[in-house]
Amino acid sequence: MTFWETVERGEYVMIALAVLFILTIIIWWVRSAKLGKERKTYPDLMHRVRDHVMEGDIDNAHQLSGSLNTPGAKVVEAGLSRVGKSIPEIATSMHDTTSIEKEAMTRGLRWLRFIAVVSPLMGLGGTLVGIIDRLRDLGESGGADLSILCDAISPTIITTVAGLGVGIFALVAMTCLDAKIDKAQRRLDELSLEFMDLLNEPG
Repeated sequence: MTFWETVERGEYVMIALAVLFILTIIIWWVRSAKLGKERKTYPDLMHRVRDHVMEGDIDNAHQLSGSLNTPGAKVVEAGLSRVGKSIPEIATSMHDTTSIEKEAMTRGLRWLRFIAVVSPLMGLGGTLVGIIDRLRDLGESGGADLSILCDAISPTIITTVAGLGVGIFALVAMTCLDAKIDKAQRRLDELSLEFMDLLNEPG
């Protein structure tokens, strides 16, 4: 029996697992690329904002942070929009924006967690259904030879293997993204502190 014949016998379960596998790759690729792009903007962001603020050029600082459209830039923009207000008001605005951006960073992780849990169960379910189907066919044909039984049942195991493979891949992708997100979230807190320190510097 060829691989594709085995896939066909897995029917809808293998198709569903293939979709989940592709979805996992897409989520991992898109979120990793986005986090990587955002990380590259942070080192230069506060340096340039600091120069504008120290020169009293708040408008250009606004323009800079607004043009980047990254979580860090949005946090800094929240602080710049409150310049002239009280320090607690600025801190509150930045904290609220930081919380929103941290939540946005976790988009996609719920799907990966779902895939990591559901895929092995789908694979196991497909195997059980396949075994029941093969045993029914053997019962109707009157086949009782052990080699025939093994040959009939063994292809159904592919769904369990595929389910475990997709689940493990999703779990690894989720773990890698979670580490990157945690680092990015810490950087947002650091940006908030750096901006508050900037405001407290003597003019």
